Amino acid sequence: AIYVTLFFGLLGYIMRKLDISVLPFVIAYILMGNLEEVMRQAFAATGADPWFLFSSWISVSFIVLAVAVVVFFARGRKY
Repeated sequence: AIYVTLFFGLLGYIMRKLDISVLPFVIAYILMGNLEEVMRQAFAATGADPWFLFSSWISVSFIVLAVAVVVFFARGRKY
């Protein structure tokens, strides 16, 4: 338990020094458990085939949109 506390304390210190907002990290940490469970169910249903993510145009469009948003905001941030 002490190592977990030290890890998150160090992570918070680094995020503060780099001026990284904590809120998106907290939201991602909370939602990660749900994502892990859903991905496990999806891989079990498809026989552990990762290409099922690209099987329909809707899923491909969401993947492209997610990558575009990340690239757009990453390019706009000045360090």
